[in-house]
Amino acid sequence: IEKLDYPLGVIAYEASNSLVLSIRYAGELFDKNIIEHLLSIIRVLLEQISVNPNQGVEELSYLDKEQYKQVIEEWNKTEREYPDNKTIQQLFEEQVERTPDSIAVVYEEKRLTYRELNERANQLAHYLIERYNIKADTLIVLCLDRNEHMLIAILAVLKAGGAYVPMDSHYPDERIKYILEDTASKVVLTNEVYKGRLESLTSGVDFRGIVAIDSEETQEELKAQSIKNPAILTNNNNLAYVIYTSGTTGNPKGVMIAHKGVISLVKNVGYISIDSKDIVVQLADIAFDAATFEIWSVL
Repeated sequence: IEKLDYPLGVIAYEASNSLVLSIRYAGELFDKNIIEHLLSIIRVLLEQISVNPNQGVEELSYLDKEQYKQVIEEWNKTEREYPDNKTIQQLFEEQVERTPDSIAVVYEEKRLTYRELNERANQLAHYLIERYNIKADTLIVLCLDRNEHMLIAILAVLKAGGAYVPMDSHYPDERIKYILEDTASKVVLTNEVYKGRLESLTSGVDFRGIVAIDSEETQEELKAQSIKNPAILTNNNNLAYVIYTSGTTGNPKGVMIAHKGVISLVKNVGYISIDSKDIVVQLADIAFDAATFEIWSVL
């Protein structure tokens, strides 16, 4: 009688010129299929060793032909058609045409329809184009709290032809200053509460402007701008955004993501279906890449 305190135990011993393998496992933790898979790996290995006892471990295969086909071929059939000839803002504007009166974003008591979100993003986009001469791949830093202004700003930057650089307002001053200098951003879109801090960090730097998009002054200026969609001058190979790494191995690195990368992530993905009846909570920080799927798969 043998008792093991481990959830899984494999014992091998010789008996009558044979090699005997005994597997004992906790049935509440492992189902029969897992154990049978483990046994099949052992069988595959032993069969190879019996043919050539002198081969190195690196030469052994852990999968038989059927398993190899499943793992390498069947599980990797991830090719899917997606609109790889369009930009993010194009796809959003098409959605606006389809569902103009549906709710696009909810923040506390505020609700914006697709039409309202699009028009407000258009006004900010025209404002940026007019004042800062935005071109394709122009980097624009965002230092915004998670509210409706964040989504308006993201869309506006793309509609203006630029690429957004999300930055967490809780970053230390040194990191914020580094990102501002490294991007050479023409303008920072922020909340009014952070404007003074950002101005102090950019004093003496060749910098064009800090715009508090939720301030009364800016909101009044935006009302004078057109609500029509700006002309789309970018393509799917242009940058959509740049996210900076943690910088644990030195200075933070800006990771550049093109429009087609975002679109391939959220369109016709095959593993999740989101439709007009769904409500999705946006949890990730804007400066964390997980926010990409949360925002664009919904919009």
